[in-house]
Amino acid sequence: MVNLKPSFLSVGKHSPFADTDPKILIVGLGDPRCGDDGVGVHAVRLIRRQHPYFWDHDVTILEAGVELLCALCALEGVDLVLVIDAMRAGAAPGTVHPVDEPDLTEWDIQTGPREKDLCNALRLMIGPLPHVAVLGVEPENADYGRELSQTVKRALPGVAATAVDYVRRWINTPLGAASAASSGVR
Repeated sequence: MVNLKPSFLSVGKHSPFADTDPKILIVGLGDPRCGDDGVGVHAVRLIRRQHPYFWDHDVTILEAGVELLCALCALEGVDLVLVIDAMRAGAAPGTVHPVDEPDLTEWDIQTGPREKDLCNALRLMIGPLPHVAVLGVEPENADYGRELSQTVKRALPGVAATAVDYVRRWINTPLGAASAASSGVR
């Protein structure tokens, strides 16, 4: 088991309209030392560099790596969570798989072990649960000691753009309707 401490990369701040703006958390999962398995971490790093406008909204970026349960406190008080991770679904490497399933019991079947950790973390929470969407990225390799494959490297800007589209829709949509808006992003 890899023991990585989560690295909190907060790029958001409380908006002067914090009572009406959704609190959004973007979480990058995976081990960047294991090839394409680290695509979620690489994606949130790219988003952090390329999208400083998130500073004007209540958006936090969390580089959780493989230790999502250690980041449970970051989920508290959040309205919307976007998780980016490698996900094998049998498609071509670099393919983005949006999963927006409100029923957490279905996620145990559809997603990987880190998403199961997310489901378990959410079940431990007291209070209202955030809406969660996942952007799964089809990996080409996940071998220890390798960098991202060229295929997934080329797909990384598209992964980041898809994530930013989700967040923009969430920012521009009233909180009650934000979960419905996320399912329309492809």
